[in-house]
Amino acid sequence: MTKEYDETYEDVGEPFEVADIDSEEDAFDIAQALEGLGHRPSLNHIAMWVRKDEAAFHDIGSDIGNELLNASLKFPGWPQDLIHAAAIVSEEAGEVVKVCNEYLHEDKQRSVQDIEKELIQTAAMCVRFLLHLRGEKP
Repeated sequence: MTKEYDETYEDVGEPFEVADIDSEEDAFDIAQALEGLGHRPSLNHIAMWVRKDEAAFHDIGSDIGNELLNASLKFPGWPQDLIHAAAIVSEEAGEVVKVCNEYLHEDKQRSVQDIEKELIQTAAMCVRFLLHLRGEKP
């Protein structure tokens, strides 16, 4: 089934419409085609793919929200200096790399769940930074 959307892209010569996205592969193909024409995929294009995995996205969002709340309670302050705020995000991302390295190459007992935990913490700090930039207290 094909759905039509209000979005058209007129600066490439002729307007065209985007068909329904039935798979992750379709989403990436459309995204690449649009980028090749100088366009960024819209939230509508991404949302069609997201709906297919709504439960997984909900669970991940919930995990990030819980981590954000816990971190905000444990460390209520957030740096006003953008460099220090970015360093927090970078430190968390470094933990992801460290755990992945230990999981793949070292004898330490690491699991995919350890990687997920670090990814959730990193995502929470990214959200916290974004909230700070927008003037909202995380």
